[in-house]
Amino acid sequence: MYIPKDGDGINEVFRDLVDGAGKEKDRHNWQQPIEEARTLLRTFAKPGNLIVDPFAGGGGFGEAARLENMRFVGAEIIEQSDG
Repeated sequence: MYIPKDGDGINEVFRDLVDGAGKEKDRHNWQQPIEEARTLLRTFAKPGNLIVDPFAGGGGFGEAARLENMRFVGAEIIEQSDG
């Protein structure tokens, strides 16, 4: 997590354990449940913040960011077959 030098930072107490929302693997084999991502985003960010995920996989954090009214930039390498 990066906060600008003149940013507000985080004045929150948070748990390091997120209650599981169930298995979701319909988009990517490392996909995390969107509800769990939403919990993390609500803890560490505010609506309008930019969320960056350089290992976006199936885009679960992007979907969670959209649902929480946050901006999102993600990247993922997808191997393509020659067939």
